[in-house]
Amino acid sequence: MYHKASLVATRDFWRLLTRDRVPLDRLGHSFSRMDEMESKAEATYKIVLDRYPSNAKLLRSYAKFLESIKVWGC
Repeated sequence: MYHKASLVATRDFWRLLTRDRVPLDRLGHSFSRMDEMESKAEATYKIVLDRYPSNAKLLRSYAKFLESIKVWGC
């Protein structure tokens, strides 16, 4: 849930930056939202991975999160 929300927030942030005029209040809000969703996704993954550390599907999903949000989203 938060994984997808962090992807959407990141997409919205970059879309906002492609505009000719970027309102600073919206930019700040968008950045805050992106950071909030990333933190919530990270916390959720930590809880679930502590519970199911050898679940291959979960590990793949977390790897995709790290690659798409942590590496490219920064």
